[in-house]
Amino acid sequence: MNQVGDSGAVSDQRVEPEFFPPGSKVCFVCLTDPEISRTIRTVFESHGYLTTGTHDVEIARQKLRLNQYQIVVVVLEANPEYKGIFHEINTWPGNLRRDINLIVMGKKAPSLHQQMAFIMGANYYLNLNDAPKMENLIKQVIDGHAEYYQSWNQVREEVDAN
Repeated sequence: MNQVGDSGAVSDQRVEPEFFPPGSKVCFVCLTDPEISRTIRTVFESHGYLTTGTHDVEIARQKLRLNQYQIVVVVLEANPEYKGIFHEINTWPGNLRRDINLIVMGKKAPSLHQQMAFIMGANYYLNLNDAPKMENLIKQVIDGHAEYYQSWNQVREEVDAN
């Protein structure tokens, strides 16, 4: 099984570090609906990502603070309860945040709505009702993020080579 965790524990639970093989692509999912969460995880796993996450907001915030992921996709719900997670992500330095493909899911706009993504401070916005189209949408999100940050990655490779 590819999933690392799906904790439903109370928020005062001690959060342990998660360890992934070096160079792993990791998708962190924090959604309240277990069916959509499973769908998202399955789609990302089919694209070679390891998946982890929780539906508990405080545990999610702690995991994102505690763990450093090489490549990560964070899938969050556009929900006022998730304010703490957005606050945590907003504390990350620009070079770290740039590497994160932040996907927000909600019902306020259609999938891939650029203005809603901008308002939410995310890379992409997906509509929760588009579960049947999620395979295609996730592929667009993965490809779009890779294409957008291609020049940043080229510069980083050149700097690392020197």
